[in-house]
Amino acid sequence: MDTALNTISLIEKGNQHAFQSLVYQYSDQLLLFAIGFVKSHEVAEEIVSDAFVNLWRQRARIFEIRDVKSYLYITVRNASISHLRKISGRKEICIDNLEAFHSLPVIGPETDEFTDEILEQINRAIDQLPPKCKLVFTLAKVQGLKYKEISEILGISVKTINNHIANGLAAIAHSLNETQHLENERFRRIIASFLF
Repeated sequence: MDTALNTISLIEKGNQHAFQSLVYQYSDQLLLFAIGFVKSHEVAEEIVSDAFVNLWRQRARIFEIRDVKSYLYITVRNASISHLRKISGRKEICIDNLEAFHSLPVIGPETDEFTDEILEQINRAIDQLPPKCKLVFTLAKVQGLKYKEISEILGISVKTINNHIANGLAAIAHSLNETQHLENERFRRIIASFLF
């Protein structure tokens, strides 16, 4: 039995250590995801905590959940959007009409390619992306989720995700090209680092 299935099996049986391991594995990513929507660390912590509490309460049916990671992201997404609806008094808020998504700054690998100035420029370019594009780009390129996972979490097609990623990369490339005037090879290496 693979490790993930073993962990799920133990959680189903009420093993708190296995559940704590799952919480440890996903809580930081989920917290950053929730902060992107609600802009408040405290509110995001509450949303993520509630998602795990709900999963624990449903542990007897955990094998009915096809993908626990996606389930947690979807739970956090829904709770975050519900929070935004509640504080704004608007009922029509959804992923498609997000007014903002706040991403934490990209931290590049410690190489000569990613100077502080270039990282600052990349983060400015990401910050200028439309909210949904920024959300997709953050999930894919900052949090490292697979396109299929993002598709399930956001309810959009992989083709749409590809378009958002392409738009994000184009914006970064344009911004770097416009302000940094990098030589071609260095420019290609920086952009390539976001592709993989």
